[in-house]
Amino acid sequence: DITDPANMDPTQMTPAKIENFLQQKKGVDDQVLAQAAAVLSPGQIKTLAAFQEQARNMARTGMQMSSMMINGGGPGK
Repeated sequence: DITDPANMDPTQMTPAKIENFLQQKKGVDDQVLAQAAAVLSPGQIKTLAAFQEQARNMARTGMQMSSMMINGGGPGK
């Protein structure tokens, strides 16, 4: 669990682990959408889904940048 500070080893933030985290996050997001459908309008659901996707993309970018800085690599490394 890379979100638990006790388990966080920045040198282990690999592309595979980042993608695994994001897939888990998508699963949770999908559950939230399914439950929210009972109380939100279709337009609100669409807005929530777009926000969730944007948040996952921002998380991916941030984790990838952190990984490059911490592990001393860049796109060409």
